[in-house]
Amino acid sequence: MYSSNKEIVFESGKYTFIIKEYIKHLDAIGYKTGVSYQYYMRDICHQLNQFDSNVDSVPCLTKELVESIAMKRGNENAGTQMNRIGRLRKFAYFMLQKNYHAYIYPSVSIPKRDFSFKAFVFDRDQIRSILKESDSIGYLSRSPKAELIYPTMIRVLCCCGLRSSEVRTLKRSDVDLNTGILYIQKSKNEASRYVPISESLRIYLLEYTQKMMFQSKDIWIFPSPRGGYLSAVALGDMCKKLFERAGIKVLATGRYPRVHDFRHSHIIHTLDHMINGKGMDIYTALPIISAYVGHSGIRDTEYYIHLSFFHYEQITAASEEILGCLGGDVL
Repeated sequence: MYSSNKEIVFESGKYTFIIKEYIKHLDAIGYKTGVSYQYYMRDICHQLNQFDSNVDSVPCLTKELVESIAMKRGNENAGTQMNRIGRLRKFAYFMLQKNYHAYIYPSVSIPKRDFSFKAFVFDRDQIRSILKESDSIGYLSRSPKAELIYPTMIRVLCCCGLRSSEVRTLKRSDVDLNTGILYIQKSKNEASRYVPISESLRIYLLEYTQKMMFQSKDIWIFPSPRGGYLSAVALGDMCKKLFERAGIKVLATGRYPRVHDFRHSHIIHTLDHMINGKGMDIYTALPIISAYVGHSGIRDTEYYIHLSFFHYEQITAASEEILGCLGGDVL
């Protein structure tokens, strides 16, 4: 039931068949095309079909068409626009491979990341409050086992600083509960890595897998009730509810913090622990954090801590300190 992705329904149109062929191609080469990715591609497909509705002509990504889709929409942030352009560029390369004409949006024209942006950082009390609220999730008829899934996901997000997609697409085979190692497969920039976890999180995950009664290792560890793995939308909606219950205030933007802010918070607290708790030089600490969280370079990590990179045990120890796991008051 949970071992395959849910297939999103695409509207009929000139570009629909090749978009679906592209998604199948990505699946075949091992790229994760879950519900969220299919929603993104369905949006691009809808725009292509709208802009070029002549079904009698051959699909063609003209410069005008590509630039129209790449254009900034209303108040969307640069990151959202960058992601859309990135997907559009990869799809254009696929079309070229299939001998269609396709204009590649120039990389030099892609909007640059706004380094003035400051993410929300949860303090230790806020993290504990969020975990407490997650533990109070009762049975939900629309999402059986939610009371097991969400508390575990949030602990992994807080303790390991993983991206939402990295947590949601973990399979049982990616979690080694004997050694306490998570294997992140082909994440951002197609990079894979191993992520050591704290002993208390290993025990928590062990108990979680026993309660979930997984029948196979080739199964999503955080399954969606509709099949496949849990979507970004479902995780985001639940986190907003937990933030509200935990007393987290709405930001100046009028929105609650993002799921991704768990990752920012992990990096900030870990860096603080390594420098102020362990007396480590910042330029020694940064490369280790960078490698642990899967950044392609130190500059990516600097973005998270807004500056102008020892051992993994110290990172997992920081997670223990943040969550108060050693005393057993959170887990």
